Amino acid sequence: MRVGAWLTQASRKLKGVGIDSAHLDAELLISYVTGQDRATLLAHPELALDHVQQQYLKRLLDRRLRREPLAYIVEGKEFYGREFYVNRHVLIPRAETEAFISSLAKLPMEKDDVVIDIGTGSGCIAVTTALEFPKLRVVGWDIDEKALRIARKNALHLSAKVRYAKRDIRQPVKRPSAKFVLANLPYVDRLGRRSPETDFEPRIALFASNHGLALIEDLLDNHPLKHGGYLLLEADVSQHKSIIKEAKNKSFKYLSREGLILTFQLL
Repeated sequence: MRVGAWLTQASRKLKGVGIDSAHLDAELLISYVTGQDRATLLAHPELALDHVQQQYLKRLLDRRLRREPLAYIVEGKEFYGREFYVNRHVLIPRAETEAFISSLAKLPMEKDDVVIDIGTGSGCIAVTTALEFPKLRVVGWDIDEKALRIARKNALHLSAKVRYAKRDIRQPVKRPSAKFVLANLPYVDRLGRRSPETDFEPRIALFASNHGLALIEDLLDNHPLKHGGYLLLEADVSQHKSIIKEAKNKSFKYLSREGLILTFQLL
């Protein structure tokens, strides 16, 4: 089979199960298997696929047709221009989460200020913060040891200086030490609408009780921020009004919003 023929067939099948990115997904799958970049494959549809490649592509395509996320199939996802390793133990990095970095860049910072990334998952936020703001001391917290192993792997691969620790934010913090807290906690309501792909993502990283607000409320009570420090958190836009109200009751001043990211200062 030729590259062009496989792309046509695969795109048709993917579109048939409701995948809007059918053409792109097919291109990324064949690029992953052949080791050729997409531009080369599109420019040379006459290139032949050998038997091993065809069988491998069939297995991967079948997984995507079952709506398994492409990032898990190819074991990677780009975040802020860097490639991160991901698997089904961590949430897939989303483009909207990149706003943590631009929001943080607007805040006053000094050398050796401590940043704690809570719910670090793949480590994409912590690693990117460490690389973009090397004068900061970056720490990543997560309750799941499997996620922490992946975060450490990404930090090592991308040469980022990040310390990781297993922590449960429902437990009180004895000595607040952070100037900044970045928190992409589970905030999805179990009863809300979502894509079939999320069925493959770790439930511990997606869902929270109380309409998705429970863990954010825990964070407002048990944060590791020093007075005057800044809290940046991600939440659905429909939750922002409730979060801002609750944060005010916990001595946080609302500063700004960028996309899904809310910024507060602890008074």
